[in-house]
Amino acid sequence: MMELQPLFADLLKYLGTSQFFWLSLTCVVFVLAEKLWLRSGKKGYLNPAVVSLVIVSIILLSVHESYENYKQATRPITFMLTISTVALAFPIFKQWERLRKHLLPIAVILLIGSLIASMSAYLLAALFSGDKGIMAVALIKSITTPIAMAVAEKIGASIPLVAVVVFVVGVIGGITAPLALRIAGINNAMLRGLVYGITAHGLGTAIAMQESEECGAFSGLAMGLTGIVTAIMVPVLIVTFNLL
Repeated sequence: MMELQPLFADLLKYLGTSQFFWLSLTCVVFVLAEKLWLRSGKKGYLNPAVVSLVIVSIILLSVHESYENYKQATRPITFMLTISTVALAFPIFKQWERLRKHLLPIAVILLIGSLIASMSAYLLAALFSGDKGIMAVALIKSITTPIAMAVAEKIGASIPLVAVVVFVVGVIGGITAPLALRIAGINNAMLRGLVYGITAHGLGTAIAMQESEECGAFSGLAMGLTGIVTAIMVPVLIVTFNLL
């Protein structure tokens, strides 16, 4: 029994820290935002990820809390994000037979899509800004957060800026992709999943999972492979064409 006392003491000490507060606040805000989203009939502009971002950002700015402290406090969430990304392999495995039949066209779509996503953003950043930091972020803005942050560290891009830009890109893609697919009349689950994964990565995959397991599986595949292709392609482009 005496051996448990230090553990309880450490736990109580942690519960009284600001790190526990920010972790708890983030979780509570997201749960409440999700309830609001569900009650609204899943309105796009009330996406829980967007609402949570706005609320937590306002609170952080109001109390002058640093991003580094908040990032440290929410590391468990970042860790779980990585695990959830890996867990997407299971629905992909279940769709393996269909995936195998369309492997070549899917590979071509992902390769071309990754290249266009990176270079179009880079050219816009170079045209309107010319700032190398922003140009570096533009190259990796279309891949899921864990991979984007790892690539950002290697190429010298701002990790906080990458995290924000990747999230915003995901939110915009998550809002506009369903609308664009509806206008285009695309109902095929595989094609819808590929679009979600390429344009809106993690958030898009969450939306795809709500549509069907098949759609979510192909979205997860697109998200993962786009991240891998971009992670390999970006350093090669930087070295070959001296982009930064």
